Amino acid sequence: MTEVLEARDDPPGGAATIPVRYAREALALLPLRDAERRRVLAESGIAPAVLRAPRTRLTATQFEQLYWRAIRLSGDESLGHAAHRTPPGSYAFLVRGLARCARVGECLDEAGAFYRLFDPQGGWEIERGPSITTVRLRIARRTQATSLLFTHSMLLTPTRTAVWLCGQALPLHGVTLPRHFRAFAAETRFLFGVAPELASEAAIRFPTRQLALPVIRGPGDVATYLRGSLRAFLLAAPGDGVEQRVRAALASSTPFATASVAEVARSVAMSRPTLARHLQRAGTSFAALRDELRRDHAIGLLARGLRVATVSERLGYSEPSAFHRAFRAWTGSAPGRYASARSARSTSSSVL
Repeated sequence: MTEVLEARDDPPGGAATIPVRYAREALALLPLRDAERRRVLAESGIAPAVLRAPRTRLTATQFEQLYWRAIRLSGDESLGHAAHRTPPGSYAFLVRGLARCARVGECLDEAGAFYRLFDPQGGWEIERGPSITTVRLRIARRTQATSLLFTHSMLLTPTRTAVWLCGQALPLHGVTLPRHFRAFAAETRFLFGVAPELASEAAIRFPTRQLALPVIRGPGDVATYLRGSLRAFLLAAPGDGVEQRVRAALASSTPFATASVAEVARSVAMSRPTLARHLQRAGTSFAALRDELRRDHAIGLLARGLRVATVSERLGYSEPSAFHRAFRAWTGSAPGRYASARSARSTSSSVL
Protein backbone atom coordinates (compact mmCIF):
# COMPACT_ATOMS: atom_id res chain seq x y z
CA MET A 1 0.00 0.00 0.00
CA THR A 2 2.95 2.34 -0.19
CA GLU A 3 3.63 2.76 -3.88
CA VAL A 4 1.53 5.91 -4.19
CA LEU A 5 4.19 8.48 -4.95
CA GLU A 6 2.05 11.42 -5.85
CA ALA A 7 -1.27 12.56 -4.41
CA ARG A 8 -4.19 13.46 -6.62
CA ASP A 9 -7.06 15.84 -5.99
CA ASP A 10 -10.17 14.19 -4.66
CA PRO A 11 -12.95 13.96 -7.22
CA PRO A 12 -15.56 16.62 -6.57
CA GLY A 13 -18.64 15.46 -4.75
CA GLY A 14 -17.97 11.83 -4.04
CA ALA A 15 -14.62 11.69 -2.23
CA ALA A 16 -14.50 9.70 0.98
CA THR A 17 -12.80 11.03 4.08
CA ILE A 18 -10.59 9.13 6.49
CA PRO A 19 -10.92 8.87 10.30
CA VAL A 20 -8.20 10.97 11.91
CA ARG A 21 -7.49 7.93 14.08
CA TYR A 22 -5.83 6.36 11.02
CA ALA A 23 -3.32 9.20 10.92
CA ARG A 24 -2.61 9.08 14.66
CA GLU A 25 -2.02 5.34 14.49
CA ALA A 26 0.16 5.67 11.39
CA LEU A 27 2.56 7.84 13.41
CA ALA A 28 2.17 6.30 16.87
CA LEU A 29 4.75 3.49 16.74
CA LEU A 30 7.33 4.99 14.40
CA PRO A 31 10.68 6.15 15.82
CA LEU A 32 10.31 9.71 14.56
CA ARG A 33 11.62 12.82 16.27
CA ASP A 34 9.11 15.52 17.20
CA ALA A 35 10.41 17.76 14.43
CA GLU A 36 9.90 14.94 11.91
CA ARG A 37 6.34 14.35 13.07
CA ARG A 38 5.57 18.06 12.77
CA ARG A 39 7.07 18.09 9.29
CA VAL A 40 4.95 15.11 8.19
CA LEU A 41 1.81 16.85 9.41
CA ALA A 42 2.69 20.21 7.88
CA GLU A 43 3.59 18.77 4.49
CA SER A 44 0.36 16.75 4.52
CA GLY A 45 -1.71 19.86 5.22
CA ILE A 46 -2.88 18.65 8.64
CA ALA A 47 -3.00 21.02 11.60
CA PRO A 48 -1.93 19.40 14.91
CA ALA A 49 -5.25 20.42 16.45
CA VAL A 50 -7.07 18.37 13.81
CA LEU A 51 -4.95 15.33 14.61
CA ARG A 52 -5.79 15.56 18.31
CA ALA A 53 -9.57 15.86 17.94
CA PRO A 54 -11.14 12.38 18.25
CA ARG A 55 -13.92 12.66 15.63
CA THR A 56 -12.27 14.76 12.96
CA ARG A 57 -11.55 13.37 9.51
CA LEU A 58 -8.99 13.84 6.74
CA THR A 59 -9.26 13.88 2.98
CA ALA A 60 -7.90 10.84 1.18
CA THR A 61 -5.16 13.04 -0.27
CA GLN A 62 -4.06 14.22 3.18
CA PHE A 63 -3.89 10.66 4.47
CA GLU A 64 -2.00 9.45 1.38
CA GLN A 65 0.61 12.15 1.88
CA LEU A 66 0.98 11.47 5.60
CA TYR A 67 1.14 7.69 5.09
CA TRP A 68 3.82 7.82 2.43
CA ARG A 69 5.94 10.44 4.18
CA ALA A 70 5.83 8.52 7.47
CA ILE A 71 7.09 5.38 5.74
CA ARG A 72 9.78 7.23 3.85
CA LEU A 73 11.11 8.77 7.08
CA SER A 74 10.88 5.60 9.19
CA GLY A 75 11.82 3.02 6.56
CA ASP A 76 9.08 0.73 7.87
CA GLU A 77 6.12 -0.19 5.68
CA SER A 78 4.40 -1.98 8.59
CA LEU A 79 4.34 1.30 10.57
CA GLY A 80 5.86 -0.45 13.58
CA HIS A 81 3.20 -3.16 13.89
CA ALA A 82 5.24 -6.16 12.68
CA ALA A 83 7.91 -7.88 14.74
CA HIS A 84 10.56 -6.83 12.22
CA ARG A 85 10.90 -3.71 10.11
CA THR A 86 9.21 -4.10 6.73
CA PRO A 87 11.31 -2.28 4.09
CA PRO A 88 9.46 0.17 1.79
CA GLY A 89 8.53 -1.61 -1.42
CA SER A 90 7.66 -4.90 0.28
CA TYR A 91 4.02 -4.79 -0.83
CA ALA A 92 5.14 -4.00 -4.37
CA PHE A 93 7.49 -7.00 -4.30
CA LEU A 94 4.66 -9.19 -3.01
CA VAL A 95 2.18 -8.12 -5.69
CA ARG A 96 4.70 -8.81 -8.44
CA GLY A 97 5.04 -12.33 -7.08
CA LEU A 98 1.28 -12.82 -6.74
CA ALA A 99 0.80 -11.83 -10.38
CA ARG A 100 2.65 -15.05 -11.26
CA CYS A 101 0.19 -17.23 -9.34
CA ALA A 102 -2.52 -19.19 -11.13
CA ARG A 103 -5.48 -18.89 -8.71
CA VAL A 104 -6.76 -16.58 -5.97
CA GLY A 105 -6.36 -19.31 -3.34
CA GLU A 106 -2.68 -19.65 -4.17
CA CYS A 107 -2.31 -15.86 -3.84
CA LEU A 108 -3.75 -15.93 -0.32
CA ASP A 109 -1.35 -18.65 0.75
CA GLU A 110 1.63 -16.83 -0.74
CA ALA A 111 0.63 -13.52 0.84
CA GLY A 112 0.31 -15.14 4.26
CA ALA A 113 3.73 -16.79 3.99
CA PHE A 114 5.31 -13.51 2.86
CA TYR A 115 3.84 -11.52 5.77
CA ARG A 116 5.12 -14.06 8.30
CA LEU A 117 8.67 -13.26 7.20
CA PHE A 118 8.27 -9.96 9.05
CA ASP A 119 5.79 -11.02 11.75
CA PRO A 120 6.07 -14.78 12.41
CA GLN A 121 3.23 -14.88 14.95
CA GLY A 122 0.90 -12.58 13.01
CA GLY A 123 -0.78 -12.45 9.63
CA TRP A 124 -3.79 -14.46 8.50
CA GLU A 125 -5.27 -17.84 9.38
CA ILE A 126 -7.26 -19.31 6.47
CA GLU A 127 -10.05 -21.81 7.15
CA ARG A 128 -11.42 -23.33 3.95
CA GLY A 129 -14.93 -24.71 4.28
CA PRO A 130 -17.11 -26.47 1.70
CA SER A 131 -19.02 -23.29 0.92
CA ILE A 132 -17.47 -20.48 3.01
CA THR A 133 -13.82 -19.61 3.57
CA THR A 134 -12.86 -17.55 6.63
CA VAL A 135 -9.71 -15.44 6.83
CA ARG A 136 -8.95 -14.53 10.45
CA LEU A 137 -6.47 -11.93 11.53
CA ARG A 138 -3.88 -13.32 13.92
CA ILE A 139 -3.06 -10.75 16.60
CA ALA A 140 0.54 -11.00 17.77
CA ARG A 141 0.74 -8.04 20.17
CA ARG A 142 -1.42 -5.50 21.96
CA THR A 143 -0.53 -2.65 19.61
CA GLN A 144 -2.09 -4.63 16.76
CA ALA A 145 -5.24 -5.41 18.77
CA THR A 146 -5.88 -1.74 19.56
CA SER A 147 -5.17 -0.31 16.11
CA LEU A 148 -8.12 0.32 13.81
CA LEU A 149 -5.76 1.14 10.94
CA PHE A 150 -3.93 -2.17 11.36
CA THR A 151 -7.16 -4.18 11.60
CA HIS A 152 -8.81 -2.56 8.58
CA SER A 153 -5.69 -2.64 6.41
CA MET A 154 -4.89 -6.26 7.22
CA LEU A 155 -8.43 -7.34 6.31
CA LEU A 156 -8.55 -5.13 3.23
CA THR A 157 -5.18 -6.26 1.84
CA PRO A 158 -6.22 -9.80 0.84
CA THR A 159 -9.63 -8.70 -0.46
CA ARG A 160 -8.66 -5.63 -2.48
CA THR A 161 -5.50 -7.25 -3.85
CA ALA A 162 -7.47 -10.35 -4.90
CA VAL A 163 -10.07 -8.17 -6.63
CA TRP A 164 -7.36 -6.60 -8.75
CA LEU A 165 -5.58 -9.87 -9.48
CA CYS A 166 -8.70 -11.64 -10.76
CA GLY A 167 -10.26 -8.55 -12.36
CA GLN A 168 -13.72 -8.83 -10.83
CA ALA A 169 -15.67 -7.88 -7.74
CA LEU A 170 -15.54 -10.44 -4.92
CA PRO A 171 -18.54 -9.83 -2.63
CA LEU A 172 -17.93 -10.81 0.96
CA HIS A 173 -20.23 -13.15 2.84
CA GLY A 174 -19.48 -11.33 6.08
CA VAL A 175 -17.06 -9.27 8.16
CA THR A 176 -16.35 -9.61 11.87
CA LEU A 177 -14.99 -6.66 13.81
CA PRO A 178 -13.72 -6.74 17.41
CA ARG A 179 -16.27 -5.24 19.78
CA HIS A 180 -13.96 -2.49 20.95
CA PHE A 181 -14.19 -0.99 17.45
CA ARG A 182 -17.98 -0.73 17.67
CA ALA A 183 -17.89 3.02 17.02
CA PHE A 184 -16.35 2.32 13.60
CA ALA A 185 -18.96 -0.13 12.37
CA ALA A 186 -20.20 2.34 9.73
CA GLU A 187 -16.62 2.92 8.54
CA THR A 188 -16.17 -0.84 8.24
CA ARG A 189 -19.39 -1.23 6.27
CA PHE A 190 -18.25 1.51 3.88
CA LEU A 191 -14.91 -0.19 3.21
CA PHE A 192 -16.09 -3.79 2.98
CA GLY A 193 -19.58 -3.38 1.52
CA VAL A 194 -21.29 -5.33 4.31
CA ALA A 195 -22.30 -4.39 7.85
CA PRO A 196 -19.89 -6.00 10.33
CA GLU A 197 -20.77 -8.42 13.06
CA LEU A 198 -19.20 -7.55 16.42
CA ALA A 199 -17.30 -10.32 18.20
CA SER A 200 -13.89 -11.04 19.74
CA GLU A 201 -12.02 -11.49 16.45
CA ALA A 202 -11.31 -9.74 13.17
CA ALA A 203 -12.20 -11.81 10.11
CA ILE A 204 -13.68 -11.81 6.63
CA ARG A 205 -15.78 -14.56 5.03
CA PHE A 206 -16.40 -15.20 1.35
CA PRO A 207 -17.63 -18.03 -0.90
CA THR A 208 -15.00 -20.77 -1.17
CA ARG A 209 -15.54 -20.95 -4.92
CA GLN A 210 -13.76 -17.58 -5.21
CA LEU A 211 -10.48 -19.32 -4.34
CA ALA A 212 -10.56 -21.06 -7.72
CA LEU A 213 -10.83 -17.83 -9.74
CA PRO A 214 -7.92 -17.40 -12.16
CA VAL A 215 -5.37 -14.59 -11.84
CA ILE A 216 -5.62 -12.53 -15.01
CA ARG A 217 -3.03 -9.84 -14.18
CA GLY A 218 0.60 -10.23 -15.09
CA PRO A 219 3.82 -8.73 -13.72
CA GLY A 220 3.67 -6.08 -16.43
CA ASP A 221 0.40 -4.75 -15.00
CA VAL A 222 1.73 -4.23 -11.48
CA ALA A 223 3.33 -0.80 -11.84
CA THR A 224 0.07 0.82 -12.96
CA TYR A 225 -1.85 -0.84 -10.13
CA LEU A 226 0.64 0.28 -7.50
CA ARG A 227 0.38 3.93 -8.51
CA GLY A 228 -3.23 3.97 -7.32
CA SER A 229 -3.29 1.12 -4.84
CA LEU A 230 -3.51 3.14 -1.64
CA ARG A 231 -6.35 5.32 -2.95
CA ALA A 232 -8.17 2.16 -4.09
CA PHE A 233 -7.89 0.76 -0.55
CA LEU A 234 -9.59 3.87 0.83
CA LEU A 235 -12.59 3.79 -1.49
CA ALA A 236 -15.95 2.21 -0.78
CA ALA A 237 -16.49 -1.43 -1.68
CA PRO A 238 -19.00 -2.01 -4.51
CA GLY A 239 -21.53 -3.12 -1.90
CA ASP A 240 -25.23 -2.63 -2.42
CA GLY A 241 -26.29 -1.39 -5.87
CA VAL A 242 -29.24 0.61 -4.59
CA GLU A 243 -27.06 2.37 -2.05
CA GLN A 244 -24.63 3.39 -4.77
CA ARG A 245 -27.49 4.78 -6.85
CA VAL A 246 -28.74 6.74 -3.83
CA ARG A 247 -25.27 8.19 -3.30
CA ALA A 248 -25.04 9.11 -6.97
CA ALA A 249 -28.44 10.80 -6.94
CA LEU A 250 -27.54 12.83 -3.87
CA ALA A 251 -24.12 13.80 -5.21
CA SER A 252 -25.63 15.04 -8.47
CA SER A 253 -28.20 17.29 -6.80
CA THR A 254 -27.71 21.06 -6.52
CA PRO A 255 -26.89 22.35 -3.96
CA PHE A 256 -24.84 19.30 -3.12
CA ALA A 257 -26.71 16.37 -1.51
CA THR A 258 -29.92 18.34 -0.99
CA ALA A 259 -32.28 16.04 -2.92
CA SER A 260 -35.19 14.89 -0.79
CA VAL A 261 -35.84 11.26 0.05
CA ALA A 262 -38.91 11.38 -2.21
CA GLU A 263 -36.84 12.64 -5.15
CA VAL A 264 -34.17 10.01 -4.62
CA ALA A 265 -36.74 7.23 -4.19
CA ARG A 266 -38.23 8.15 -7.56
CA SER A 267 -34.78 8.13 -9.16
CA VAL A 268 -34.17 4.53 -7.98
CA ALA A 269 -37.73 3.46 -8.86
CA MET A 270 -38.78 2.66 -5.30
CA SER A 271 -41.36 3.91 -2.88
CA ARG A 272 -40.05 5.76 0.16
CA PRO A 273 -40.95 2.91 2.58
CA THR A 274 -39.32 0.31 0.29
CA LEU A 275 -36.16 2.39 -0.01
CA ALA A 276 -36.01 2.88 3.76
CA ARG A 277 -36.38 -0.87 4.38
CA HIS A 278 -33.73 -1.68 1.79
CA LEU A 279 -31.20 0.72 3.31
CA GLN A 280 -32.00 -0.52 6.81
CA ARG A 281 -31.24 -4.11 5.73
CA ALA A 282 -27.94 -2.83 4.31
CA GLY A 283 -27.10 -1.29 7.69
CA THR A 284 -27.65 2.38 6.89
CA SER A 285 -30.33 5.01 6.23
CA PHE A 286 -31.05 7.84 3.82
CA ALA A 287 -30.18 10.48 6.44
CA ALA A 288 -26.88 8.73 7.28
CA LEU A 289 -25.84 8.52 3.61
CA ARG A 290 -26.73 12.18 3.05
CA ASP A 291 -24.78 13.30 6.11
CA GLU A 292 -21.74 11.23 5.10
CA LEU A 293 -21.70 12.78 1.64
CA ARG A 294 -22.16 16.33 2.90
CA ARG A 295 -19.53 15.90 5.60
CA ASP A 296 -16.97 14.48 3.18
CA HIS A 297 -17.66 17.11 0.52
CA ALA A 298 -17.36 19.90 3.08
CA ILE A 299 -14.05 18.59 4.39
CA GLY A 300 -12.70 18.28 0.85
CA LEU A 301 -13.66 21.86 0.00
CA LEU A 302 -12.23 23.25 3.22
CA ALA A 303 -8.98 21.36 2.66
CA ARG A 304 -8.69 23.06 -0.74
CA GLY A 305 -8.84 26.47 0.92
CA LEU A 306 -12.46 27.51 0.31
CA ARG A 307 -13.92 29.91 2.85
CA VAL A 308 -16.37 28.50 5.38
CA ALA A 309 -19.14 30.76 4.06
CA THR A 310 -18.57 29.50 0.52
CA VAL A 311 -18.71 25.87 1.62
CA SER A 312 -21.88 26.57 3.57
CA GLU A 313 -23.48 28.03 0.45
CA ARG A 314 -22.40 25.14 -1.75
CA LEU A 315 -24.06 22.71 0.63
CA GLY A 316 -27.28 24.67 0.58
CA TYR A 317 -27.30 26.12 4.09
CA SER A 318 -29.22 29.37 4.35
CA GLU A 319 -26.99 30.61 7.19
CA PRO A 320 -23.34 29.81 7.96
CA SER A 321 -24.36 29.25 11.58
CA ALA A 322 -26.51 26.28 10.51
CA PHE A 323 -23.56 24.82 8.64
CA HIS A 324 -21.35 25.31 11.71
CA ARG A 325 -23.82 23.34 13.85
CA ALA A 326 -24.09 20.54 11.29
CA PHE A 327 -20.32 20.32 10.86
CA ARG A 328 -19.76 20.08 14.61
CA ALA A 329 -22.35 17.29 14.76
CA TRP A 330 -20.51 15.42 11.99
CA THR A 331 -16.94 15.85 13.22
CA GLY A 332 -16.98 17.30 16.72
CA SER A 333 -14.98 20.29 15.46
CA ALA A 334 -15.61 23.70 13.94
CA PRO A 335 -15.11 24.02 10.16
CA GLY A 336 -12.59 26.81 10.72
CA ARG A 337 -10.20 24.31 12.27
CA TYR A 338 -10.07 22.46 8.95
CA ALA A 339 -9.53 25.66 7.03
CA SER A 340 -6.58 26.52 9.25
CA ALA A 341 -4.81 23.30 8.25
CA ARG A 342 -4.12 24.76 4.82
CA SER A 343 -2.37 27.81 6.24
CA ALA A 344 -0.49 25.54 8.66
CA ARG A 345 0.93 23.68 5.70
CA SER A 346 2.28 26.80 4.07
CA THR A 347 3.75 28.36 7.21
CA SER A 348 5.10 25.35 9.10
CA SER A 349 7.59 24.40 6.40
CA SER A 350 9.41 27.70 6.89
CA VAL A 351 9.45 27.21 10.67
CA LEU A 352 10.72 23.64 10.41
